[in-house]
Amino acid sequence: MTYSLLARRLARFRTAIFASLFVFATSCDNESLDPSSEVEAPPEVGGSELLPIEDPAFSISANRRGTQFGLWQLDWSQLSDQWTSLKKGSDPSGIRQDLERARGKGARVFIMLAGDPKYYKTSSGKFDLTKFKERLNRFKSASIGTYINDGTFAGHILLDEPNDPSNWGGSPMSHSQVEAAAKYSKQLWPGLPTLVRARPTWLAKTSMSYSYLDGGWFQYVSRWGSVTGVRDSEISAAKKKGLKMVMGLNVINGGNGSSGMRGTKSGQWKMSASELLKYGSALIGASTSCGFLMWRYDGTYLGKTSIRDAMKQLRSKAGNTATTTCKS
Repeated sequence: MTYSLLARRLARFRTAIFASLFVFATSCDNESLDPSSEVEAPPEVGGSELLPIEDPAFSISANRRGTQFGLWQLDWSQLSDQWTSLKKGSDPSGIRQDLERARGKGARVFIMLAGDPKYYKTSSGKFDLTKFKERLNRFKSASIGTYINDGTFAGHILLDEPNDPSNWGGSPMSHSQVEAAAKYSKQLWPGLPTLVRARPTWLAKTSMSYSYLDGGWFQYVSRWGSVTGVRDSEISAAKKKGLKMVMGLNVINGGNGSSGMRGTKSGQWKMSASELLKYGSALIGASTSCGFLMWRYDGTYLGKTSIRDAMKQLRSKAGNTATTTCKS
């Protein structure tokens, strides 16, 4: 009788826990920093659509080995043996909780502290360094040093597409402005790697040297041509400037059409399983790479058996590469 009562109570407890996780998973924020600079629909998140969180092929103790592997718009609650990283925003009141959850899963994550660029632009849409500094100052008392030191906070995403004129009032940010943003981050958190979402080939288009910026960001799409050719060009540019880079794939709008799955934009396609394996295998663990993150979480897409299996193979490959840091 006692055992039966205990079993019923445990069953109710598990049900409550799973329900809570489901509610939290559906609360993903609606980031819209698309690699092609257009606002996309929010990610589809549902319990039946989540790529399985637990997989016997992996263990949490192994998550910190190899290349961090994940997605934009993944939720903190979805970090797992399969997804060991994400790109996310946070706020001063919640960042320690977010990082603690990441640490608990053995994850290494990338966070954009300044948030939406609208908060650090002039009235004409130009980058405003003073406002940018004010955005970072909000985190001064957050006591995040322990997460930086142990690698949980793997990289600070300073800016999104500083190279895109449409983001900055009709002209791109200057390379010196990018370096100034990185310098202030280093003043606050010297050990935290600084990154911007811009290809190293753009970051290398300056005679100046980077003393504070650690790396760039490169997410491949098939229309750019040979994945190995593009990869090698970016690696060469990164090495020229002493930079690291996070690599990845635009799995939602970067396919060649062979999948038959339409992307979110006219004429663009989701990547097929064979594309994921071909492109991802060429990028994971490549020279100067310090992470592999894809655009973006889509529950329906990731719920397809072929896509799920391809992602598991890529995760396995990422786990067997050399462990690297984004600090240059």
